[in-house]
Order: sequence, then structure tokens, then C-alpha cells
Amino acid sequence: MSAIPSELMQFVWLAFTVIIGVAQIIASVLLLKEQHLGPWLMLAGACISMLAGTTLQSISILGFPFGMLDHIAIEIFYQIGGGISSMGWLCFTVGLLLFALHRRSQRHRITELERVVESQQA
Repeated sequence: MSAIPSELMQFVWLAFTVIIGVAQIIASVLLLKEQHLGPWLMLAGACISMLAGTTLQSISILGFPFGMLDHIAIEIFYQIGGGISSMGWLCFTVGLLLFALHRRSQRHRITELERVVESQQA
């Protein structure tokens, strides 16, 4: 059984990081037409997580093969980059949650107004 080379896996991981980050940014930009904090928070979180993830993968791809960074430096970069990327994901998720709650309250308000109009017409 042959193992997949680690360099190939790092490039695949980098590609997935970029694809998911771009999808998050596109979703955030599409929701920016709403005047609410949620999409802006989503956009900030998507940018932070994508930049941290791609930077982390780029450093690991370039640092290990050429011997520019030692093992301790790579570990420090992984810890810091992983934390920043996680904070970006958390920011995106909180923005998505705020946007969903805002839409839910709008829908509830519209339903109440429709009931009031129905009761006045009857």
C-alpha cells in the first residue's frame, strides 16, 4: 500500500482552504445587501480564516522542504495560525447566526402584521 506524499496532501489542504474561504466570502458578499451586522461579521471571519489558513499552509509547504524553519518554529506557527483561523471560523459562525436570527425576527414581525391586517379586514 503506497502512502500519499505529505507535500501532495499539503497542496490539497491548501486548495481546500482556498476553495472553502472563497465560498464563505461569496456567501458573505451576497448577503451584504442586507443592512445588518451579520454579513459584515461573516465577511471578516471568512477573510481572517482564509488568510490564516493559507498562510499557515504556505509556511509549512515552503518551510519544511527547504529547511528554512526548524521544528519548533513550525509548531509555533501551527499553534498561532490554527488559533487565528479558529477565531475567524468562530467570527463567521457568529455572523451567520446573527443574520439567521435577524431574518427569523423579520419573518415573525411580518407574520404578526399580516394577522393584524387580517383581523382589521374581518
